Amino acid sequence: MKPAYITCIKDEEDLIFYNLIYHYNIGIRDFYIIFNNSNSETRKQVNKFSILKFDANVYTENDNDIAYLQAIRLKRLADMAYNNGCDWIIPIDADEILKINIYKNIQEYLKNFNNHKYGYINCRWFDYHNHILTNIKNNYFVEWRYREMNPRPQSKIIVKWHPGMKWGDGHHLIISKRNHIADTKMIFYAHFPARSYEQLKKKMITIGKAFMAKYGENANKPQINNYKKYLENGEFYFIDLWDKKIRYRFKNKNKMTYDPINQKLFNY
Repeated sequence: MKPAYITCIKDEEDLIFYNLIYHYNIGIRDFYIIFNNSNSETRKQVNKFSILKFDANVYTENDNDIAYLQAIRLKRLADMAYNNGCDWIIPIDADEILKINIYKNIQEYLKNFNNHKYGYINCRWFDYHNHILTNIKNNYFVEWRYREMNPRPQSKIIVKWHPGMKWGDGHHLIISKRNHIADTKMIFYAHFPARSYEQLKKKMITIGKAFMAKYGENANKPQINNYKKYLENGEFYFIDLWDKKIRYRFKNKNKMTYDPINQKLFNY
């Protein structure tokens, strides 16, 4: 059994190093990364990881197309990992980690399903928040300890890969050679969104441009509509959006559950 981590990242210098360390510590040794117009500091953090964990196989490539082509990019990485002997594919965004309950590592969990030739496991997807609402100076994954009690409506998946498979947008589903293996509560995707005002603004502008480049400016996509609202209203759009997020976190802090990520899994 050989799981592979695949991701497409842009400017994630504040958390990509800890993200990679965490997934190394839960048993992954093969990492496939596309830099999509990433800044130099993000690249430095990935390089830092590859030097520090010299037994990890870290493959990187550049893709400067601004269009939202995640499904194509991640299929390329998954097929490459498969050809290099990886059978399980774990798609991860930089602001997510795969939280494991009970099991010591990801292999110990996946061996329960390794008899399947191919297929996917549905995982719940939870948002994490920072209760104190202060600036983070170290590691978001450690300092944001409060989880929404209810998962997001969409699930995410890990996949026993086969080359005929194709991703849907956002790597939430497989759209060819579909074989539903299981739904699980033993592992879930922990998501750490809206880390700061500037990060939120930059991400939404980038995503808006990417969706517009792929689907056209008249497509009825929330990412495009949000970007248009920014173009119409200027900075006020993001000021108002950020204020709503802060008020939501404060209002609902007693409805969140304390579920910190194991700090030892970020040791390096």
